[in-house]
Amino acid sequence: VQVPVWIRGQESLTIVSPARHEMAMLGLGRSVGTGPDGITAEVIRAESFDAFQALTDEAIRGRIVLFDAPYEGYGRTVPYRVDAASVAARRGAVAVLVRSVGLDGMRTAHTGAMRYAEDADQIPAAAISTEDANQIARMLARGDTVRAQLHMDARTLEDRTSHNVVGEIRGSTRADEVIVVGGHIDSWDVGQGAQDDGVGCLLAMEAVRLIHASDLRPARTLRVVLWTNEENGLRGGKAYALEHADDLDHFFAAMETDTGNGLISGFRFDLRAAALDDAATEAELTAARDRGLGLLESLAPLLAPLDAGSMLLSYSGADIGPLAEAGVPSIGVSHDTSEYFRIHHSDADTFDRINMADMQNNAAVLAIMLYALADMDASLRP
Repeated sequence: VQVPVWIRGQESLTIVSPARHEMAMLGLGRSVGTGPDGITAEVIRAESFDAFQALTDEAIRGRIVLFDAPYEGYGRTVPYRVDAASVAARRGAVAVLVRSVGLDGMRTAHTGAMRYAEDADQIPAAAISTEDANQIARMLARGDTVRAQLHMDARTLEDRTSHNVVGEIRGSTRADEVIVVGGHIDSWDVGQGAQDDGVGCLLAMEAVRLIHASDLRPARTLRVVLWTNEENGLRGGKAYALEHADDLDHFFAAMETDTGNGLISGFRFDLRAAALDDAATEAELTAARDRGLGLLESLAPLLAPLDAGSMLLSYSGADIGPLAEAGVPSIGVSHDTSEYFRIHHSDADTFDRINMADMQNNAAVLAIMLYALADMDASLRP
């Protein structure tokens, strides 16, 4: 798999007036650098895209823009990380800062992928800790002019070759029907990538190992796939779906775990329009989804002793997204994420924060679910 190569390099953000202060920051993935001299400019603040658009061009041009949007859940807040640089560049900003997309509490910045629009200049983009964003907000609120110096050596190199990692247990009676389960093997360069997504990879492997060690022979093939390049391109997931484009009818289901090691409460069923023929109506798709969810709900009693029997219709996952789009019934794992986004994409994502008892519990939940799916008589397809 050819994957993009982005290098962070040395980086820093310093408030130079009204008083000198080093900020906790991380450049955003795919950002350009500042050049060797860095960028020194006045900082202005906007709490939302709407608030930013209400500013005058004169107030924006030549400034560093801080998008200081409060965290309202990952899905609602992440567009600021992804799109803020181009939004600001279109109106003449020279760099952009983003309040970290995550929970506060440890003065850690949270990195992650951003993207540049084709119709905007490419300007440097960095995340700052929520505590530092609050400090800038206080300075501005009391009428101070805030100036900052941003230095980023970030650069993108030519694509390089990486690999997905694949292993499987062949099914006993329906070996040509495959259940894929996995996580992504890449992580951001800060922290250790333990929660995102080292533990997801380990859970997938351990669940299948438990089945094998228990001398159980699942009817269908259980295939563990550890995808590369989830964080800044999804090329591993896309390449895997493309490689198997001609035999996706043999994929019984795809499952992904990519939200840390919080206790699993259940699973999310994701069936998309490609699972039906082109003439299918929205009502038929809804009925097919309800039928598949009902099949998963029939497995809930097996998971109830571990409090993991909740079944929902919802999004499954990023790496299995290309499989889902091609019509493969897909299943997301619902972890407790109440603390996950406090360390997500940050220096704090380290192995010591993995609770081993929770991990063992989660591996058992996955093993039960996988084995039950492998021996299910009915199909999750319409």
